[in-house]
Amino acid sequence: MLEELGKSTLSRKIKDKFPKYNLIHADAIRNGIINNLDEKYIENFLNYQENGFFQKVLLDFLDVQTKQDSNKYGTILEGVQILPSILSKYPNLDKTIVVYLGHGNLNEDEIFKIVRAYDNETEWTYNKTDEELRDEIKWFYEKNQFLLEECKKYGFKYIDTHENREQVLNEVFYHICKEIED
Repeated sequence: MLEELGKSTLSRKIKDKFPKYNLIHADAIRNGIINNLDEKYIENFLNYQENGFFQKVLLDFLDVQTKQDSNKYGTILEGVQILPSILSKYPNLDKTIVVYLGHGNLNEDEIFKIVRAYDNETEWTYNKTDEELRDEIKWFYEKNQFLLEECKKYGFKYIDTHENREQVLNEVFYHICKEIED
């Protein structure tokens, strides 16, 4: 049985299956930028979904990675920071396999229960009070619903990760292998 399959865990498992792929964690890039920003710019930077700045930074980063990947293996960009509306304008989509992950049609209480069920000291949720976590889950839920609608609108693959984790992993592998073959 697979452990809780979040974005980072899934990314590592994809990297294990396709070891020649590059694995980039968008959160690590974000945190690296934030750690070097003057405090007065941090809030503006963090509003990446409203101003699109960080999404453009990630697309530029992905574009450079794609052009430099002389072996044509690929890059796994783990994160949810690039919305489908922005990614749809990316010039190298023909060289890109895109899979968005989310919690489908779960409501906020169901997401909360899942998060707490897999909560441990390595998770970002571990030291959060229930109230703090519920506030973040509310934000997450709203963004997830928006992401789901954008995936439908722009034709990107969206995989619901809340049910059978092994099935999710196999579906992602199938989708990647199918795209590689085409």
